[in-house]
Amino acid sequence: MADDEIILSELSDDELVQQMHDDLY
Repeated sequence: MADDEIILSELSDDELVQQMHDDLY
């Protein structure tokens, strides 16, 4: 979960969505 929080802080929402999609799919 820590990595997700770091991504939230560093990346914009659009980039965050892409990161989440990459992880989920």
